Amino acid sequence: MQAVSSRIAALASLIPPGEVVADIGTDHAYLPIFLIQTKKSPRVIATEIKEGPYQNAIKRVRGLELEDSIEVRFGDGLKVLEPGEAGVLVLAGIGGINIVKILEDRPEVAGAAKRLVVNPATDWGYVRKWLLQNVWEIKDEEMVYEKGKFYHIIAAEKGKYSFTDYDPVIMEIGPKLIEKKHFLLPRYLEKLRREYSQVYEGLKKGKKKNRELKLQEVERFLIEIEKIYDSIKG
Repeated sequence: MQAVSSRIAALASLIPPGEVVADIGTDHAYLPIFLIQTKKSPRVIATEIKEGPYQNAIKRVRGLELEDSIEVRFGDGLKVLEPGEAGVLVLAGIGGINIVKILEDRPEVAGAAKRLVVNPATDWGYVRKWLLQNVWEIKDEEMVYEKGKFYHIIAAEKGKYSFTDYDPVIMEIGPKLIEKKHFLLPRYLEKLRREYSQVYEGLKKGKKKNRELKLQEVERFLIEIEKIYDSIKG
């Protein structure tokens, strides 16, 4: 069995057992192979839009003789899937804005899935807000620290209500991560505190338009970060 990174293991941990999975932008097919080898999933559809990674994924799957369980497809996002073909859609290592675009391009495919598992490379607060706006309930979250970077992994399922009131600080940090006092959160909050403090000091020295408004916004972020930090450390 292949050894996998902490990020791949965390992605797999948010996938319910027994579901057909579609891994969008599979790259080297690490996740599909892991899901099949651990018997977490009976079948995985691995999609890739780039020719090089697509060929690499095919070679890896064939080399392990897993063609009966993993189907590698060449194409753009969810466009190579039919509604209901996969119970779980995984979009990992893709920028947050691109994740939203992929989901919006094929709403009939996204909406037919039982669960989304997303790992935005950027803009995770934006993705969380979009999910809630589009009646996806955040069910669970994981955080991984790997190669000097924090990774947010979000599991969502179709809910009943669309939310209109958002706390940008909660969206940035992760409601479920806060709720379960994830062990990595203190380190992540310390990082956020450093970053926002630098922004605050830069704004104080600057003369940009709307500076006071921006200062108030950043100050609020810092206050809320401290409150969350105290709540999980207490």
